Amino acid sequence: MKNQITKRITLFNALLILSSALVFFNCSDDEAMEESVTLSAFSITATSGLDFLTLDWEDVTASNQQNISYDVFVDGALIKENLSTSTYKVNDLEAGTNYLIKVIAKDESGNQREVEKTFTTSSKPVPTEVAISSKDISRSGFTIDWTAATVDGDQGLKYDVSLDGSVLATDLEVLTYTFSDLEAEQAYEVKVTAKSIEFGTSTSKILPVTTAAAPKPNDFTLSTENIQTTSAVVRWTSLTIDGEGGVLADLYINGAEETIGSTASGYTFTFLTANTEYTIRVVARSTAYGTTLEKEITFKTEPLPSTFEVTSAKILPRTTGTFDSPPLAIIRFSNRDLLEGIVLNDKTYGSFAFAGSDGISILLTDEEYEALSNAAVKEGTANFTENGTADSITFTYTLD
Repeated sequence: MKNQITKRITLFNALLILSSALVFFNCSDDEAMEESVTLSAFSITATSGLDFLTLDWEDVTASNQQNISYDVFVDGALIKENLSTSTYKVNDLEAGTNYLIKVIAKDESGNQREVEKTFTTSSKPVPTEVAISSKDISRSGFTIDWTAATVDGDQGLKYDVSLDGSVLATDLEVLTYTFSDLEAEQAYEVKVTAKSIEFGTSTSKILPVTTAAAPKPNDFTLSTENIQTTSAVVRWTSLTIDGEGGVLADLYINGAEETIGSTASGYTFTFLTANTEYTIRVVARSTAYGTTLEKEITFKTEPLPSTFEVTSAKILPRTTGTFDSPPLAIIRFSNRDLLEGIVLNDKTYGSFAFAGSDGISILLTDEEYEALSNAAVKEGTANFTENGTADSITFTYTLD
């Protein structure tokens, strides 16, 4: 009996332990279900400045009622940890720059939710554009004025002035500048740059300005005289200018420089070639302004005198007998080497035989002989070239 009671007690205890274990396991499952925590969704907004972003986000709540804290990241770097408030100001940023902001909300058990968004800091204020005007434009300079620029948060503005890309003045506080020592009748590009002292930003305005033209020498005329075989004189009327200084004459012959800075009103060209054409250019040049006015004149030197002569000219009839021959023209010259051709009765003879050291013979037909014999005026023409000049002379022939 005792053993049976003992067995019953043992079985009861076993059932009790098993029942306790089942209760324990059931409690653990419930607790595990309660540990699945949800954090409420939120979004970030930002107020931007030149070097800061003030971040704000919605308060986050956890389903397990635990306290929430926040971590803030900028471009992936943790800059603030365990914030208890839903706002934070990020300082020391660059103006006009994009930043990737991430906020992580977390509870005490490590459950978390994160939001990521890009924000841009404010750009630095830029000075307004100036308006430029020019005045007192002369041959060598001019003055510019410009309106004052403005800029938000202004702590002062200064100005730089450039001419054709070269900075001539910096950090000006006045609104005017005068240029000098410029070229006459030259186009220039003026630039005024307004600079913000506080922000280092700037804006520029460009104005084209052309200096006044310098006076040119007054009109003049050219003439030639005493043209010889190897020389000629070129003259010009008085060289004047409506302005300061005088006018000099620079002379060129066929493009080559002859003389520079002449104060005379004429010039004799020598060592020329006979029977040759020359172009003379006279450049009137202002000594004060460097302006010029040029004129050209062309002439031809005289040919050298001719020495070529026909010393005799005979027309011979046909002969018969032992030494028969057709009609002939026998003509003799002072220098046969200069001969180019003979014209008889409007016919040119360029082919002939030499007759002695100074003559030629031309074979004629009977008809040509009769025409020459019966001509009322018995003349011919000799074409020749001497001293580089082609010419001709008329001669009289006789009948033999």
